[in-house]
Amino acid sequence: MRAWALLCVAAATAPLSAAAQDPTQGNAQGELAVTIYNGGQSLVQDIRQINFPAGRTRQEFPDVSAQIRPQTVSFAADGTAIVEQNFDYDLLSPNALMQKAVGETVTLLRINPATGAETRERAKVLAVNGGVVLQIGARIEILRDDGLPVR
Repeated sequence: MRAWALLCVAAATAPLSAAAQDPTQGNAQGELAVTIYNGGQSLVQDIRQINFPAGRTRQEFPDVSAQIRPQTVSFAADGTAIVEQNFDYDLLSPNALMQKAVGETVTLLRINPATGAETRERAKVLAVNGGVVLQIGARIEILRDDGLPVR
């Protein structure tokens, strides 16, 4: 299970701190304080020093708790404002991956069972409601689970 918190921040000033940590390089927790309450609830305060370049920037916080209540997340920094805030929590599954790919172009790899020849086609994912609907060139195709090797 993996959870991500995402902030899109608009900064009007220069970077806030030279002691920023890159959250993609492992754990980026700063000063951490946890208060545990009855009923399985906790308050987590995680104070981080982060560089924000002037203009809009995207800041991700990987590996936050899957039980986080997104509406309780707060952010405060002088000269900045939150433009957008998201919390993405998905169990990794083929369906979750395909849902994220709607509107994107993917490569289909098919193996001809008779010859073993592999073919590749670029396809745009149109929908994944009960099956995968693809646009391949000028044709629309439904990707079924019919046992033929496709990935």
